[in-house]
Amino acid sequence: MSRRRPTRRTVRRRPKRRSKKQDEQIALLVAAVVAVGLAVAAVQWLLAHWWLLVLMAVIASVAGGFWLQQVRQRAEWQRIRAQALRMRIAEIDALDHRAFEFAIRDLMRRDGCTAEQIGGAGDDACDVRATDPAGRIWAIQCKHA
Repeated sequence: MSRRRPTRRTVRRRPKRRSKKQDEQIALLVAAVVAVGLAVAAVQWLLAHWWLLVLMAVIASVAGGFWLQQVRQRAEWQRIRAQALRMRIAEIDALDHRAFEFAIRDLMRRDGCTAEQIGGAGDDACDVRATDPAGRIWAIQCKHA
């Protein structure tokens, strides 16, 4: 009797699938390689065109100077405006009713509110309307004799 040898069946195995984490790592690695390549290309281009770096530095210096001048000028205007809003009682008494409403508006602005003078005919008894930093709305009726 002859015995038959069992035949080996080749079992096809599925290739292992990459996990989502591995896919993300590969994508991150590819992005990093591309970013480094772009950075190297940009540096080489800038080295070849060095005069653009000098031009950008000059432009940035001029723009920074203008910006600094604006900041200083705004600070000076704020200081002058704050000094102008310090009035003595005699000066307040000397104002007419319209100038008094504007002075109240300016005082509200000095204290951080957004304010507008709306006095006049049909103002519904609200000469100055303001919103303080907390979001409260103020309706101010000015009386000045």
